Amino acid sequence: RPLLIGIDARELLGEATGVGRYLAELLARWTARPDAAGRRFVLYAPEAVPLSFPVGTVDVRLVGTGAGRGTWWEQTHLRRAARRDPLDAFFAPAYTAPIGVPAPLAVTIHDISFVAHPEWFRAREGLRRRLLTRRAAHAAAVVFTDSRFSRSELETRLGVDPSRIVVIPPGVTNRKPRGHALSPREPVVLFVGSLFNRRRLPDLIAAFARATTDLPAARLIIVGGDRTWPPQDLP
Repeated sequence: RPLLIGIDARELLGEATGVGRYLAELLARWTARPDAAGRRFVLYAPEAVPLSFPVGTVDVRLVGTGAGRGTWWEQTHLRRAARRDPLDAFFAPAYTAPIGVPAPLAVTIHDISFVAHPEWFRAREGLRRRLLTRRAAHAAAVVFTDSRFSRSELETRLGVDPSRIVVIPPGVTNRKPRGHALSPREPVVLFVGSLFNRRRLPDLIAAFARATTDLPAARLIIVGGDRTWPPQDLP
């Protein structure tokens, strides 16, 4: 039978996040591979997943509907559902995973800023992230991360065995050219994403100012919800 791979699909719901786009792109690639018939994905979520996939590649399990999407849902509803299914592997794309799932665990830990800089997080959120991410990292058969820097942080700060860490830098889907030349415009640097202290936007602003002293028409555009903590006065 095909390999049965369970996935925590919460990040596909609601307003898309970086992790949600990461997971959606992985699923699009995995289900389009020439050998896609060799695996079947089981997406666990508390709501309907707003994506479509090739027939026969994905099943969606609605579990814990109405119970939110947080740690309680992960460690109760998701855990029970994943233990019931005969999974060959379980993939958690966003730092943490349900404890005690018998299938081999793969988890993506994109960074551990909440360990290196706890002052960037509210006390309760930081504690939750540190405890659950540490447990997931040590329980996982493989830990994926996005950069060699994050790999070194996982080794030194969380004590993860380097033989279990795999670095896969994020990528983007190639876009076909529009077929007509773009109109000339002023130079633009664009940042898109939620605004967190760990993304060092004051440093970006300062660097942009230094780099464009001879480009008076250049613009820096920052787009995203302000989630800085402690609050930063970016304007």
